[in-house]
Amino acid sequence: MTLFWLLQEPLIHGGRLGAPCWARAAVTEAFSRAGILTLGDVITFTGPDLQDTAGLGGWSERIVGRLLDHWRSCLTGHERLLLTDYSSGVTVPCPDDPSPTLSVRPCWTDCQSSVRQCEVNLQEATGKVLSALMVECLNRQKMQRRADSP
Repeated sequence: MTLFWLLQEPLIHGGRLGAPCWARAAVTEAFSRAGILTLGDVITFTGPDLQDTAGLGGWSERIVGRLLDHWRSCLTGHERLLLTDYSSGVTVPCPDDPSPTLSVRPCWTDCQSSVRQCEVNLQEATGKVLSALMVECLNRQKMQRRADSP
């Protein structure tokens, strides 16, 4: 992930850094009203280390602290390093960076998919592969109870 796309990472409505269930409704409403929709918006108020709980005023510092802890724990080491470099002026976001690869990963552990892939790249997948994956995901429980057919 590049710095540009990291700063564009959404914080509400089910993004990778979405709010935890205990804060989802309050965060969605309050942040939407305040125009804080991305990680870049939060960093503007809290700093790149996501430590300044007073920056997101109007909330309990304890709740904001828990929320910032959650977001910090979702970031990889490389992403935290990008944010540190950004704050110190070593790097700047480049809007020309290619968008990250988007993929779909079914939520099962054994990965015995007839599609033969446990992760499907959305930019390269054919309609047939995506369709088969959706059918299998939607009918997985029913299929587990049936005997294999030749």
